[in-house]
Amino acid sequence: MNITSFFLNPKRIFISAIMIFILLWLYAFLFGDFGYLQYRNLKKKKAGLEEKIVQELAVQQGLVRERDLLKSESYIERIARERFSFGKPGERIYTFPRDTLREVGKK
Repeated sequence: MNITSFFLNPKRIFISAIMIFILLWLYAFLFGDFGYLQYRNLKKKKAGLEEKIVQELAVQQGLVRERDLLKSESYIERIARERFSFGKPGERIYTFPRDTLREVGKK
């Protein structure tokens, strides 16, 4: 059998072409722009974004609740007393350093 006839055999050429096609398709399936690895990465990214959306919705609900609370005078007065040490006329305001409060809470 001649080497030239071995490589130019139509059956071998056809099988080689099919094998090359399958290898190229497999490469594209795994590593291409729309391949399995890209799909997996996008799926992970989607899950992370969905988790972030849930967190942001929770923050938004808290802000809406606080906005609604700020419409009442009693809540505004409480915030002014807690955060800014405001008081009614004639009241004495005692403030403690935050470190002292932490130490008391640990004991």
